[in-house]
Amino acid sequence: MNLAQFAADPHFQVTSLTAAINEARTAPSLLASLGLFEERGITTTTFELEFDGQVLTLVMPGERGESKQGQKKANRRKIPFQTVHLPVPMHIKADEIQNVRAFGSQTEQQALQAVVNEHLTLARQRLVATRELMRAGAITGKVLDAEGNVLLDIYERFGITQAPVEFDPAAKKTKAMLTAAKTASKKNLGQAVVNRWLLMCGPDYFNAYSEADDVVRGLQNKNGNSNDLIDDMTDGLNFHNVTAFAYDASVIGEDGETEIAYVPSDEAFLIPVTPGLFIGRNAPADYVETVGTLGLPFYAKTVLEPMGKGITGEAQSNPLYLPTRPLAIRRFKLKAPGG
Repeated sequence: MNLAQFAADPHFQVTSLTAAINEARTAPSLLASLGLFEERGITTTTFELEFDGQVLTLVMPGERGESKQGQKKANRRKIPFQTVHLPVPMHIKADEIQNVRAFGSQTEQQALQAVVNEHLTLARQRLVATRELMRAGAITGKVLDAEGNVLLDIYERFGITQAPVEFDPAAKKTKAMLTAAKTASKKNLGQAVVNRWLLMCGPDYFNAYSEADDVVRGLQNKNGNSNDLIDDMTDGLNFHNVTAFAYDASVIGEDGETEIAYVPSDEAFLIPVTPGLFIGRNAPADYVETVGTLGLPFYAKTVLEPMGKGITGEAQSNPLYLPTRPLAIRRFKLKAPGG
């Protein structure tokens, strides 16, 4: 295959490349694997939610010129949201394809497809990591960008506040602290049923939590005084019907130096696992081919460079993640030494 022919080949059109990047295998990220977020595609890059001080709900479309104000609570307000455009550029030189072809028995099309797929895999990994960072932000209350800057302060945007509860491992009041947090969470959940409770911890918080005397004693009593408190750390630490897990993931920002932690090291967040608490919305790519279509998690497209010297392309994602009941997520902060 001549490089100039690739543009007409269906293997390298938006539809085929987008299918490839969405189906590519990758190590599952933790929050994505937990299934906490209800994800859907939307046909626009923006959407509106209504917020009554406690609950976010999608605004239903209506006929133009009609008013539905009588059906809405007086304290409800509409909040517009913009999905985040995440492009990852790709550049494939002609020599890359030539060198791959020279060392194997692939056809020219197979060689080109192998190189494109390699670039797509790397791009997808970056997008997966960024989307996971945004999911973590929906839980912690601050959605960060690739440089660690705050893209969206959820509490500030919604005009609400929640001071973190201080956790003192030496106080031996962990059970009471969790009980109070569950009660506060349930008040903000209304009639929603909680399937289970998760405690997402930064590494310093988790270490202190797992070594607190009352937690250790409670787990020993549960396990017949055994010191083998956790059979499998991937399942988390279970105390008072709350599964605590450390999330010490971090990524290097766009500047190549800044380390961005997904969860503050000395904080933890109590999450009630209940349907509809977290939502994710995927907007369509900014391509002519995708106008008016439902958004997918990932997209990819390539074009031939001038003079046929290579291929320029990109992978992209256009997500936004939000909690629908922000105050149902309860925050804790580890007591500072000597504090």
